[in-house]
Amino acid sequence: MADVITETKSSFSKGNMIMLKFACTAAADGSFTPKVSSFATGGYLTRVIIDPGAVAPQASWDLVITDSTGVDLLGGKGLDQSATVTVETPPYYSSASLYGDKPFCGPLTLTITANNVNGALIDIYIFVRLYD
Repeated sequence: MADVITETKSSFSKGNMIMLKFACTAAADGSFTPKVSSFATGGYLTRVIIDPGAVAPQASWDLVITDSTGVDLLGGKGLDQSATVTVETPPYYSSASLYGDKPFCGPLTLTITANNVNGALIDIYIFVRLYD
């Protein structure tokens, strides 16, 4: 079985915010193919919700979200995720040890690694404030 990552976009009625949802199902060997977003081409990453599903991934799996420069927008805070606990994290500036909205250019790329559970389910919600 191949992995499947489905992306949907929701817009909010007020303001310039969007939410990108990635519904991810692992391949038979537990792997995920990196997914390039088809929606966000730039803005400010404001927060990410990581929600393991009913078929739990392996404990300590990793999520990295990069932009066109290849920078990890979560600053390492997507690493070593729980197999069962939903978490929320804002972007992290690791060089300054600060949390906060992070500007990005180009599409986002999601990379999920360190999982070996066949058919593991993970939902990832990315909140973006668009450039004015």
